[in-house]
Amino acid sequence: MRKFLYVFVLVLITVTSHAQWPDNPTENLRITDYSGEDVLPKTALCPNGDVYIGYFSLQSGSYDVRLQRLDHQGNILWENNGILVSDHPSMSWLTDWDVTADLDNNAILSWQDIRNGGNNNIVIYKISPDGEFLWGEDGISLTNSTTMDVTPVLTVTAQNNVIVAWQVDLELIMIQKIAPDGSFPWGTAGLSITGLNRYTWPQLLPVGDDDFIVKYFEDSGPVNAPTRHVYAQRYTSDGSGVWDAPAVVSNAGGISAWTQIFPFINDGNDGFYIAWHDDRDFNNSASAFVQHIDIDGNPTLQENGVEVSGNAGMNHFYPALSKPENDPHIYVLWNEVNGDQNQWGIY
Repeated sequence: MRKFLYVFVLVLITVTSHAQWPDNPTENLRITDYSGEDVLPKTALCPNGDVYIGYFSLQSGSYDVRLQRLDHQGNILWENNGILVSDHPSMSWLTDWDVTADLDNNAILSWQDIRNGGNNNIVIYKISPDGEFLWGEDGISLTNSTTMDVTPVLTVTAQNNVIVAWQVDLELIMIQKIAPDGSFPWGTAGLSITGLNRYTWPQLLPVGDDDFIVKYFEDSGPVNAPTRHVYAQRYTSDGSGVWDAPAVVSNAGGISAWTQIFPFINDGNDGFYIAWHDDRDFNNSASAFVQHIDIDGNPTLQENGVEVSGNAGMNHFYPALSKPENDPHIYVLWNEVNGDQNQWGIY
């Protein structure tokens, strides 16, 4: 499990209730002014243009979860340092977590903590633009088990239902659907992705009227050096799989245990584009690839993706994707890095 030690620093100007995005590009808008560390910031853009910023704040010996709201001009709309969402105890280490906004401009937050004992369990909260706790002061506990439940991810469907997925013991993936009123249309058990190998690092994409797509890894071999293949499946509103078999994004291997979150965007027709880097040739030189899966779950580009650059002798790390509306092209950017990793550029 990765231990995050990054300090959240957005500094240089004083926050007031009338703060705005600075005109000077060398200045940043300060979100917190606590003396302790503030880490793992997440942002969520609302339909009305407001922005939520969630973060973990280490002020009392444990990581609290706080949330701030800004309008599109950068005016801070809540009290200094935002509102306290949760001060329930957490481990001394953190994993990834998620924040998104629903169609009514509410913030949805999900993470894991140890409020129910010594094991990490998943919780989820819904906070209104006025700071009201719509799913209760303590949110909703999605798990209460002896397993290690971590790294939840979120999306919101076109019917304003929340989909949350997470990893269990780094072995399987759980998926749950939550209606706007906090009820569970699929029951409390939810869905799982499991099999003979390990299933890890889900990502979610809303499609259709109330469907969603899950990207995930199937890992075999050692945890720290897996043979990692990438798949995706589309699910209907009732949780049924749409495609006869999961779409194969890549089974070429060469994806490291530390390469986890991929650019993953709608193609405009409820298929998706996805990009990643790997070392499938095992020559200590990473290449970046793009694949397109259409609405029916079929890859439309060459097997295991199209390589974005043939510039031999350089690493091509961390590609990013853009698909502008009404543009037939897909645009890819990546880090171009030499073998010693002391020369970096953007291509």
